[in-house]
Amino acid sequence: MEDCLFCMIAEGKIPSKKLYEDDQVVAFYDINPQAKVHFLVVPRKHISSAAALTEEDAALLGHIFTVIAKLAKEQGLTYVPPFNDLDIACGQGTIAYEIFQSLPDVDIILVPIGGGGLASGVSTLAKLLNPNVKVIGVEPTGAASMKASVEAGHVVTLENISTIADGV
Repeated sequence: MEDCLFCMIAEGKIPSKKLYEDDQVVAFYDINPQAKVHFLVVPRKHISSAAALTEEDAALLGHIFTVIAKLAKEQGLTYVPPFNDLDIACGQGTIAYEIFQSLPDVDIILVPIGGGGLASGVSTLAKLLNPNVKVIGVEPTGAASMKASVEAGHVVTLENISTIADGV
C-alpha cells in the first residue's frame, strides 16, 4: 500500500486521535504538537490536481475548507486559508516588496499561478510600487488552466493535465 498520510495515520504510524468524521472527510488531532500541527482534515477520496478539478472535487474542497474553519473556531485556533483571502494575498505581496528591495530597477516579475493568492498579492503590490513593472503569471504547459480560462472568457476545468509539477 502506498504511504499516504491518511494510511499512515490509520495504520498507527503517525499517532493521532479522531476529532471529527463525516461521509466525506476524517479529521485527526495531535498530529505533530512539536510542529504545531493541531489537526488535519483528510478527504475519504482522492482529489484531482488543482488544474483539473472536477465539480465533485471542487465541492469536496469547499467542504474540507468549511470543516477546517469550523474545527479551528471550536478549538480556538486560527485558520490560515491557502488562497482566496485578502489577508493571505496581502501577505504574499511582501514578496514583491522583497524583490524591489533586492532589485530596485526590476522591470519584469514572473509569478506562479495557482490558487490566486500569490499571484494577486505579488502583482498588486508590484504595480503599487512601480506601475510600469510587468508581472507575468506562469504555469506548466501541460496544466495551463489560467491560459485556457482567459482564452475562453470564463473559468475552465481542464479535461486532463500532463505535468510533474504539483505546484509551480
